[in-house]
Amino acid sequence: MKKVTFKFIGLGFNKTYIKVLDNNMNTIYDTETYKEIDLCLEENNSYLLIVREKNRVLKRVICIDNKTNKFIFSFYNRIITFLLKDYYYNLPIKKGELILWQK
Repeated sequence: MKKVTFKFIGLGFNKTYIKVLDNNMNTIYDTETYKEIDLCLEENNSYLLIVREKNRVLKRVICIDNKTNKFIFSFYNRIITFLLKDYYYNLPIKKGELILWQK
């Protein structure tokens, strides 16, 4: 048995329903969470992970090996729209090039 952490990024304040199934499709874990869970799973086995959050469903087959003990799943797939205005004239900018970078 090995302790494995599943971390879910981008869920916000919504409850997330998580179900883990073994090779025979038997439910071995069924819970609700907001960010992450810790489980003890058998090494050299594969599991089906089903994550439900509002109208989104994520299904992944994960293999537990002797190297990995943390799995991270991202839910950042939202489209963000915004209105960009000129600093001096307060008029909307309709076209141009916007270059973004990380600090």
